Order: sequence, then C-alpha cells, then structure tokens
Amino acid sequence: MTGSSRQTVVQVTLWNSPYQGNFLASQLALAAVLERERGVRTHLVLAPGGEEQDWIADLDDAGVGWSVLPAGGRAARAHLDGVVATERGALLHTHFTAADLVGAAAAVGAGIPCVWHMHTGFLGYPAKQRLKDLWKVRVVGRRDVARVIAVGPWLADLARRRGMPAAKVVTIPNALVLERFADLPSRSEARERLGLAPDAFVVLGLCWWP
Repeated sequence: MTGSSRQTVVQVTLWNSPYQGNFLASQLALAAVLERERGVRTHLVLAPGGEEQDWIADLDDAGVGWSVLPAGGRAARAHLDGVVATERGALLHTHFTAADLVGAAAAVGAGIPCVWHMHTGFLGYPAKQRLKDLWKVRVVGRRDVARVIAVGPWLADLARRRGMPAAKVVTIPNALVLERFADLPSRSEARERLGLAPDAFVVLGLCWWP
C-alpha cells in the first residue's frame, strides 16, 4: 500500500478467479472514469490467490492499487483500516457478501460511507438465513450502510424483503465492457484456442442463474 494525497474508492472485490471476466474489466473501466472525471483513485481489495493471477499486470498497467484481504475477521478489519487510512478512502464498496460486515465496521470506524453490492441471491429464504439477517441486515445494514446495490429488480426486492429500507436499495444492472469484444478471433481461431474440433457440435451454457 502506498499513501496518496488524493481520495480513493476502496472496492472490496474479493476477486481471485484465474480469468479477468467482465467484473474486473468493469472495475477497471469505472476506475478510469473516476480518475478522469473526479480525480479519485481506486484501490481493489482481492481475495487470497488474486495476487498470483495474470490479470494483476492489467491493474498495475492501469495504475489501480490493489491488496489482498487476509483471512480472519480481525486481520481483515486491520487490513481494511490500513487501506482506508493510507489511501485516504472516501467510500468503501463491498462485493459478494463475505466482507459486508467487516467492510461496514471499517467504514464506520473511518467515518466514510459503505455500500453493499448484491450480485446474487437465493430463491428461497430459509430460517437460518432469516436469523442471520436479523443482525446483518436489520441492524448493521439499516444503521451503517448508505446504499445496497442490486444487479436486477428481483434482487432489489429480495434486499427489501430481507429488511433493508426501500430508500437505501437501488438497482444498477451489471456493466458490460463492450470494448473487450471489439477484436474477436475468427470461428476457427476460437475453436482452436478452446481445443474444439472444427466440425464439433458445441452448446454454450451460461451457468450463473442470477
């Protein structure tokens, strides 16, 4: 972590996938807009293993700061406290739920807003989840979180059903970084890259129901 005289948006992405994906591409696109239009820096907090992926070079090339969130609640809180202090954090934005509580605590401790981002949900609402939400959503969420972003209307409905005040819930569809598809390989090149025979019958399944 390096200090800065400018403010920073701290994105707790928990990303460590071997592929960059549209999620990380959209984070880089947003970082560029914040830098260009607001003069605000971005710091991405990754999950362990993220530092070993090839796309780390893309973060470095874009001038986007990053760090890895350690395991354990106390260590994670200390890490976020350090990032927010060192990078002059102005907003703490958590993704994929696992760091929601520690993120909210770190934001409150620093006196900055916290945003929770719901990328997925559940079709049912089991009793165990309802009990967890009594504290997480109905206490911490209501008291310490400025906004909950849902990627679709049904997730926004779920957030309100779980106890978030309606005024705090906003729907923002997932961003698509279309520039990534400007230079696509030919059909034969794509099949060769994926190890598919030229005449193979192929079915593409998008296995992410949200």
